Amino acid sequence: MNTQKCHARVIMGIVGCTALVLAVSGASAAQAHGRDVARRTLPA
Repeated sequence: MNTQKCHARVIMGIVGCTALVLAVSGASAAQAHGRDVARRTLPA
């Protein structure tokens, strides 16, 4: 029973970590995309 609890915690940690990484990389990708659009629309 104790092993199961520990296992569930490890899985939750991995899932949380993955979600955080995806959120951060998604945010930076969106920012980069926004910058590209701004570069195209605004005359340099």
